[in-house]
Amino acid sequence: MDSPAVNFTIPTFNRLELTKRCIFSLKRHVHVPSRLTVVDNCSTDGTREFLVKLHEHGVIDHLYLLRKNMGVSCASNFGFDVCPTPLYMKLDNDIEVTDPRWILDILDLWSADPEVAFLGPRLGTPQAALHEVTLHSGRTVTATRRSLTGSATAIARDVFNILGYWNEDYGLYGEEDADYSHRAKLARFLLVCYPSDGRILDLGTPPCSPADYNSYKRAQRRKNLVPRTGINKFALYCYLYEHGILELYCPRRYLPAIHGYDVEFSINPDFMLRKKVVTACARAIGALPDAMFASAMGSGDFVATLMATAAEVRQRHQPQAAVQA
Repeated sequence: MDSPAVNFTIPTFNRLELTKRCIFSLKRHVHVPSRLTVVDNCSTDGTREFLVKLHEHGVIDHLYLLRKNMGVSCASNFGFDVCPTPLYMKLDNDIEVTDPRWILDILDLWSADPEVAFLGPRLGTPQAALHEVTLHSGRTVTATRRSLTGSATAIARDVFNILGYWNEDYGLYGEEDADYSHRAKLARFLLVCYPSDGRILDLGTPPCSPADYNSYKRAQRRKNLVPRTGINKFALYCYLYEHGILELYCPRRYLPAIHGYDVEFSINPDFMLRKKVVTACARAIGALPDAMFASAMGSGDFVATLMATAAEVRQRHQPQAAVQA
C-alpha cells in the first residue's frame, strides 16, 4: 500500500447521525492513500459503540475514546502525532463529502506549489474577505484576509513544525481555528481557500434538536470572547503573538498516554509555563485604567513592560517546568 498522503482527524461528541454521514461519505468519495483518525469526546448517544464497530471492520484506522469531554482542540491534536502524514486534515463530524474532486483539488493545490500549505474551505467566507494571489510559480489561488474555518482544514507538516498544535486554552469549544489562522498569518503563510461548493456540505445541527449544539457552541465562545474578567482571551492571545511576547509555536496542553482505545492525560509543563505568561500579561493589561487603555496598548513602553513580565515569569518557572517534564 502506498504511504498515506493525508490523515483525516475527526473529533466527535454525540450527533451520531451526522457522524455516520461524515465517515461514510469520506469513505465513499476519498480514493487517495490516507488514514482516518477519530477521537470521541465521551459521547453518550451510541456514537462510541458505533465507532468501535467501524474500527473493528477496518473503516477507522486510529480510534480513541476519551473518558470525558476534553474539547475540540485536544481531540483534534491527536491527528498530528498518531499518524504524522505530509498533510493533516481536521474534519468536523458535521461535514459530508459529496464529490471526489474535494480532496483531489486540495492535494493538487498543496503538491503543486510550496507556498500552499494551509488550506480551508470557502464555506461561509464572505466574498469581500477573499482575494486572488499570484504565486511565485505563476499560479493563482484564492486566499482570505480573515480566518480559515476549522471545519475541513488542511495543514502541511511544514506549517505544523512552525506553529504546532491547536491552542487548547479556549475550553471545550472556542477560537482554536481563528487562533491558528492568526499565527499562520504572522508566520507569513497564505490562508488558501479551496473550492467547496458542490464538494462538501456543512450539515450543522438543527436548532430544534434535543441537545442544541448551536447554543452549546455559542455559550462556549462567549466564555472566550466576553469573559467575566472583561479581557477577551482571543484578542489577548493575538496581541501577545503580534508583539512577540508569546511564541507562535503552541504545545499541547494535555499529554496523552494511549492504552488501546483508552487515553490517560497529564499536564504538559511547557504549556503551563506558556499559560503563566499569558495570565501575568492579562493581569497587567487588566490593571490599566480605562482612560489609558487604548494609548497604553499601542505604546512601545507597555509592550516592553509585558516583555519583561514574560521574561520574569519564564525565568521563575522554567526550572520547575524542566523538573516536572
